[in-house]
Amino acid sequence: MVSGMKIGLHAFSGMVVALTLTSPPITDRDCRAASERREAAVALVIDALRAYEKCILSGQKRDDCSHQIDELDSAQDEFADAVSEHPSGC
Repeated sequence: MVSGMKIGLHAFSGMVVALTLTSPPITDRDCRAASERREAAVALVIDALRAYEKCILSGQKRDDCSHQIDELDSAQDEFADAVSEHPSGC
């Protein structure tokens, strides 16, 4: 059983290497799309931050601004995804 697992792991490793070597090259279009996604994510963060700031400064004692901080958190997640998925060849 162990030798079968070793063969399976070697085969899997070989497939990963083959897929890595045969993946299509990064194009200018890919880089533009990634940059546009990042710019859109930056805009989301800035808008959410401004809404949070406005809420905090409004002085409404019954509003803890939790909705705005949730929106900011979601915007940050989108930004982090855009950054992590940005092709390294761009």
